[in-house]
Amino acid sequence: VISCKNNGSVTFLAETEQVKPTLYMAGIAGVSSGDFTDCHNAGTVGIDNIDFGYWVAMAGITGRSFNYNPITIADCTNDGPLYANFIASGNQVHNVGGIVAIADGGEIAVDNCHNKANGSISMTTPGTGACGAQIGGIAAKITKPGTVENCTNTAAITFNTSAAAGKNSYLGGIVADIETSVVDVTNCVNTG
Repeated sequence: VISCKNNGSVTFLAETEQVKPTLYMAGIAGVSSGDFTDCHNAGTVGIDNIDFGYWVAMAGITGRSFNYNPITIADCTNDGPLYANFIASGNQVHNVGGIVAIADGGEIAVDNCHNKANGSISMTTPGTGACGAQIGGIAAKITKPGTVENCTNTAAITFNTSAAAGKNSYLGGIVADIETSVVDVTNCVNTG
């Protein structure tokens, strides 16, 4: 995916029906298995007032990057706000990242990517479920070996919940959750 731009809103709305099992959302691609180069999102990406039973993965560029081969996300920016407002009725951890929400399957390289000041990330989850969050300025969750280099986050990150205890939450200016010991995070800056 090369030199793609989104300036429009991407919004998920549901008033009564519980959504299952997974919602992948992004300004460029909800789910991807390829590389991204020079892609930019300036549109708002959001979830409004839904009863959500399972799992959210939302980002400015791609909600989930999944492939058994190496993947590169380079020279990409998010400058659009990301928000998730939903009733947490399920026992899940939700993932929101400025560039990529979940990177899993194969090695990933995130290089020279930036979540800019307008790319604020907010999640509000009232409800009864044991809800947690992984929210990162660049990536929410990385499960396989890789690198995050020369990336910046200048946006605010906010998580408000009254959901039941039972799931851990992780917030990070660059990456919220690294689930492997062989991810190198190098020369990255958070000022958000």
